[in-house]
Amino acid sequence: MIAVAGGAGNLGPTVVSRLAENGALPCACGRDQAGLDALAGQIEQPVETDVVDLLDANATKGWASELAARHDDRVDGLVHLVGGWRGGTPIEEAPLEDWDVLSALLVRTVQHATQAFAPHLIASVQVSEAAFAAA
Repeated sequence: MIAVAGGAGNLGPTVVSRLAENGALPCACGRDQAGLDALAGQIEQPVETDVVDLLDANATKGWASELAARHDDRVDGLVHLVGGWRGGTPIEEAPLEDWDVLSALLVRTVQHATQAFAPHLIASVQVSEAAFAAA
């Protein structure tokens, strides 16, 4: 299982379909159900979707724990696609509020997702290594 943060965004359908085509089970999250439903409708292979606000650290940790529990504590990867854009204004004129929004979307969500999934990713690698060593 590979978690895809921001899977309902512009890059989501391409990334999720490539993961699924190559045998992975993508589990995508987004901020709204409609976007996730549209994503799932575009993918021919199985895909799971969850509504999650990645700006909320506790919600992100809850999503990571829930995914791990649903998949026998196996998390093989995390893809972060959350982004945003505030354009049209020259950089020297852009309001600082635009930078605050972008900082939250581009940095804070990476921090939350990394902190939430790191223990699950580490545990999955240790299980894989132990299984490989046993073979």
